[in-house]
Amino acid sequence: MSGLMQRTYQAIEHFLARRFPKRISGPWRFIFRMPIWAYKFGFGWLMGSSVLLLTTTGRRSGLPRQAALGYGEDERTHELLVSAGWAGKTDWFRNLRANPQCTVQAGRTRFPAVARIWPEDEAIAHLRTFIPQNPYAPRMWSHLLGEDIGLDEESLRKVVQAFPVVGFKKSIPHPSDPASA
Repeated sequence: MSGLMQRTYQAIEHFLARRFPKRISGPWRFIFRMPIWAYKFGFGWLMGSSVLLLTTTGRRSGLPRQAALGYGEDERTHELLVSAGWAGKTDWFRNLRANPQCTVQAGRTRFPAVARIWPEDEAIAHLRTFIPQNPYAPRMWSHLLGEDIGLDEESLRKVVQAFPVVGFKKSIPHPSDPASA
């Protein structure tokens, strides 16, 4: 069932990406926030295999900020991975650059995490394993970048420059941290 949910999410993501406005507002904002509400009302398990809930700390406000993001998992590093849309100009990405400490919830699993932006070569290697799992990705990237994106090194480099890959790894509390006591 989770494979079907994942393919359905990928198809919807591709459909929406071809219609993305330059700025998210109005009905688009509502659509993008629907998974957040699903998590808040206890239905995150329905999309846990394809959408995670990320809670960051606002870089200016210091308040918790949430985003629902499509993700994959890197089997080698055991990190949950997302791509930062809009060339990394999203609030969640900017918040993580200011403070990589965050909370991730994927389905029913919730954990404190540390985010890291993957270097280009590492991200390209990941894309090579990701593309067979999401056949819509190259078409979506081609549309968003306004040029044909192939599976060659140069094309994939353009993709990771436009959509930086971010990994989330469970953080282990330090023994001297009062919150871990």
